Amino acid sequence: MAGVTPTKASVASDKVTIKVTAQKDVWMRVTADGVKKYEATLAQGLSNEWVGTGTIRIRTGRGAVVKLTITGNEKGLMGNAQKPIVEK
Repeated sequence: MAGVTPTKASVASDKVTIKVTAQKDVWMRVTADGVKKYEATLAQGLSNEWVGTGTIRIRTGRGAVVKLTITGNEKGLMGNAQKPIVEK
């Protein structure tokens, strides 16, 4: 349509946002589009968020205590106690 300016809501985004919330202290490494963005212990109760245009990988030794949200959609815990090391 001539003369129509797209708003943010009408422009498709090719980015993915990953949010993690630690239910207990947890070490993790996060890479986004092949670049390491985070490698440390996330303290209980804290959250962190990363944005990527391709692949975001999260590796942790305690997936059962990491709540995962992908672009606003809650996905639950990354893993369970039977499989402590998780990479997604």
